[in-house]
Amino acid sequence: MKLKLARDKDLNILGISGIVDQKNYAILRAGVSQLFKTGKNKILLDMAEVEDLDPAAFMDLAQLHALAREMLGEVMVCGLSPAIRQKVAVIQPPPAIEIFASLAEALGAINDRRAPPSPAQEALDEIVNLKKRILELESASDANKLRAENASLKEQVERLQGQLVAVMLENREPNSIGDWRERHQLLEDQIADLLAQPEGGEPKKS
Repeated sequence: MKLKLARDKDLNILGISGIVDQKNYAILRAGVSQLFKTGKNKILLDMAEVEDLDPAAFMDLAQLHALAREMLGEVMVCGLSPAIRQKVAVIQPPPAIEIFASLAEALGAINDRRAPPSPAQEALDEIVNLKKRILELESASDANKLRAENASLKEQVERLQGQLVAVMLENREPNSIGDWRERHQLLEDQIADLLAQPEGGEPKKS
């Protein structure tokens, strides 16, 4: 059995896949109980991918639903296969838990029940949106920093290119082959010094 948690506003959707027997159900129950402890008491169990379900486990889900009701929440189920629905149908007394045919049907019904947001909720939503915008601006500031660093690097490259041209002009007219080789070697040494020197530093002395 595998569990996957998702949210839709105030609704916690717990997707379940595999076989739900007595042993696996203990894990499922612990997961639901943990949601209760964190104040998440409105839970929809999506069983569309459940291969088999122990009827005793389903009966216990009704007890979890009763517990959720005490905390102004509820536990609901959706996506039961026809075979599992037949198992559930013969349970007596019928479990007092709401069952929807599919996740889409459940979400539609739950959304219809939601009351319009209160002024306090609207203000809270606006605060959340503003905080998201602040994070976006902070990210943009990081991007600007990177662009500034890139511009600085370009300036360093231009400065280096200017120094390189000056060196080449200084060494452009050798008087002889030997002088040319000497000056060529000197040019290579100077270029190497320029490439190695730190920003704002002085070239190494030969």
